[in-house]
Amino acid sequence: MTTTTKTMAEQVGELYRGAVFDTHIHFLRDAWDEIGTRSVFEKLDANGIERALVSSIPDDGTLMLHEVDPRRIVPFYMPYRTLADMDDWYEDDDILALMEERLDRGIHVGIGEFHLYDASNVFTPQFRRLLDLADERGLFLHSHSGSAEINAIYRLKPDAKLIWAHAGLVEPAWQVAETMERHPQLLADLSFRESSILSGRGLDPEWRALLIRFADRFLLGSDPYTVPRWRAFKDILDVNRYWLAQMPVEAADAIARGNAQRVF
Repeated sequence: MTTTTKTMAEQVGELYRGAVFDTHIHFLRDAWDEIGTRSVFEKLDANGIERALVSSIPDDGTLMLHEVDPRRIVPFYMPYRTLADMDDWYEDDDILALMEERLDRGIHVGIGEFHLYDASNVFTPQFRRLLDLADERGLFLHSHSGSAEINAIYRLKPDAKLIWAHAGLVEPAWQVAETMERHPQLLADLSFRESSILSGRGLDPEWRALLIRFADRFLLGSDPYTVPRWRAFKDILDVNRYWLAQMPVEAADAIARGNAQRVF
C-alpha cells in the first residue's frame, strides 16, 4: 500500500459499498498473538467481508479461524510447515505426506496458495501427486505463479479447478487476457494488483477493459500475509473499493462477491 494510492482513495471518497468475498487471506503464525482470531473477525466485520478464503503457515492458523466460523471461512491447505519450505516444497516427499494427512480430515476445499517459480516445478513427481489429489477430491488449486506455470498445470490437468493468485502479480494486462482466454475455466484473484489497475486518478483503461471482459472470472483479494498488512487491512480494502466504484455495477458486484459466492 503506497501513501499516494491511499490518499487517492481518501480524497475521492467514492467507494464501492457492496459486500465482499475476500479470496486471498492468510493467518500466519506471527499474527496469532499480535492480531488474534477475535481481531481478524472484527476486521472482516468492519470492512464488509462476508466470507473469506484462508490459507496459512502453518495450517493451524486456518483451522483456528474455521473453527470459530466454519460457514464464513473457506479453508485452503497451504503446503508449507514454515516459510523455508516455500523454496522447494514441490519436490519434498515429507511435505506431500503431511498434505495428504491434513487433507484426509475432509476440512479443506482447496490446496494453496502455493508458489511455483518455473514451469519445470509442475512436472516433479510430488507436484503431479498434488494434482492427482486435487482431482480425486474435487479440490481447488490456488497458484502463485506466472502464465507459463499456469499453462503447464493445464497441460497436465486440463480440467483443473485453478485460481491464479494475484492474476500473475507482474504480468501486464495483455498477458493476463491471453492466459485467461487460453484457459476458459481459469479464475484469477486481484490481490496486489491495485497499482496496475489504477493509473493516475482512475482506472487504467487497458485493465478496465480486461476486468469488464472477464468480469465473471476475477475475484477480489487483500493478501494480509504480514502483521503490518493486517494493520493496514482497511486501507487495502478501501483502495480496492475505490477502483470497484469506477466499474459498471454488475461487473463490480461479480468481482467483489458474486463470482466467489457462485464457486464456493
